[in-house]
Amino acid sequence: MSRETTSVTRRDFLRVVAVGGGAFCLGVSWPGRAAAAGTGAETWRPGAFVRLEPDGRVVVISKHTEMGQGVFTTLALAVAEELDVPWTSVAVETEPADPKFAHLHSKFQMTGGSSSTREALDSMRLAGGTARAVLVQAAAERWGVAVERLRTEAGQVLADDGRTAAYGSLLAAAARLPLPDTVPLKPRSEWRLLGRDASRVEAADKVTGRALFGFDVTVPGLKTVLIARAPRFGAVLEAWDDTAARRVPGVLAVVPVWSGVAVVAEGFLAAQRGREALVTRWSPGPIADWDEARIDAVFAEAIAAPGLSAQQSGDFAAAWTDAARRIEATFDLPYLAHACMEPLNATAWLRPDGMLEVWAPTHFPGPDRDAAAQVAGLSLERVILHPCLMGGSFGRKAAATSDFVREAVDVARQVKWPVKVVWTREDDLRGGFYRPRVKARVRLALAADGALAGWGIDTAGQRMST
Repeated sequence: MSRETTSVTRRDFLRVVAVGGGAFCLGVSWPGRAAAAGTGAETWRPGAFVRLEPDGRVVVISKHTEMGQGVFTTLALAVAEELDVPWTSVAVETEPADPKFAHLHSKFQMTGGSSSTREALDSMRLAGGTARAVLVQAAAERWGVAVERLRTEAGQVLADDGRTAAYGSLLAAAARLPLPDTVPLKPRSEWRLLGRDASRVEAADKVTGRALFGFDVTVPGLKTVLIARAPRFGAVLEAWDDTAARRVPGVLAVVPVWSGVAVVAEGFLAAQRGREALVTRWSPGPIADWDEARIDAVFAEAIAAPGLSAQQSGDFAAAWTDAARRIEATFDLPYLAHACMEPLNATAWLRPDGMLEVWAPTHFPGPDRDAAAQVAGLSLERVILHPCLMGGSFGRKAAATSDFVREAVDVARQVKWPVKVVWTREDDLRGGFYRPRVKARVRLALAADGALAGWGIDTAGQRMST
């Protein structure tokens, strides 16, 4: 099998793999040499993205969050392709947020913009290829043969004289070897996994209920939190009375948070009844007079006014003036709620040892961890954020404000229990960030024979920051 050689120094490899990571189970080590966890051949982890087990299982550590888009599978395929292991032996895990896992382009840890495969594919291929190269070297030294006499297939190193060694039997020896300075990678023509259909690595766990979404997180003593939020955008809380709310069985506390008033209870039903009993008074806020008619007028004015030119070819104004026939249509895309299958939620626990632990289904583990530390008044080193599987998002869980994470931490710092803030479906539809409204005017200028002589599109949209 021929391979293309990618030149990569050991330092460059560690720099590349050190941006990997993700969400949930394990700690991270950044060795200068390949190193086994524990003693003997328990496991071997040659960098951030791959862990090999003695039973032949390969665990891929995903730096990106899975929300149904299939990134766990794609990145695991990249590792399996270069490592030459059976697809059925591959599993995926994630790890707590860390600046080392930053997106190579955005420079913070995130998943979004359909960028995960483009950003991480080469890193994952290098991870698999590096592990494979070290395993081959370990087998060569065991058998006293040249590396050129060896090949890999289905999780094994095979010699030209018929000897074989399963990867699991080589882990202890591989752990003692340095990482190579150059790594051979397969040419695209020899890919057997990438670019082909494959079973989703997390599908079975989702179907059987083993998959851990944000809503599934539980810790001992966990309490449920519902928040009385502003009844309309921009409204400001003026006063509240929790007398009746505190009398509801199961309600444990009522505390103010930055987004409203939080009811902490033993379970969801008690929290819901407590919130219903809560009395709040809100001022209209600075945008109370922005009704549908005013918004329509602003968009109509914007679409008719000259704007920035995104692209121009030829003279559309002249084509429109000279057209034998003109067609004009206006399209109005309304504000839309994201309506994810899994509404917003986050779990926060300010532990007795002073560490803050957060679980959240999020696109932005890095910024959300920063926000959690800010709200709690802690250094980043004292905050552990576990990104969970997301039950859909469509961008809603990529909140620049880290709103749902901030809420959970805001409550956790005021009470003695771990808490899970839950947005109900109604909360999610009424109070979330909507897809911005966009109005588009399309004009077609036709010649006398019906040919298209000019095509113009004007759009007006709301900035995401407003």
